[in-house]
Amino acid sequence: VHALPNFMESIIRPRLARIAAMSGCKPDEVNCISYLKDQGYSLTSHVDDRHKHKEPIANLSLSGDCIMTYRNVS
Repeated sequence: VHALPNFMESIIRPRLARIAAMSGCKPDEVNCISYLKDQGYSLTSHVDDRHKHKEPIANLSLSGDCIMTYRNVS
């Protein structure tokens, strides 16, 4: 497992600390994606590989409102 860059740790860790369900979570992956709704970009429904990602999945929007719906499809 690779550590996140320090600047990402300083952004993510304080936010995770405020969420009880994320207590003790040690992020090892970050996706930085720009979805421009007015240009038709969006994240479509998909299934993440739960064997690869064992810890909780979290979404952090740094530049605007974001609503994500998570479902258990197993």
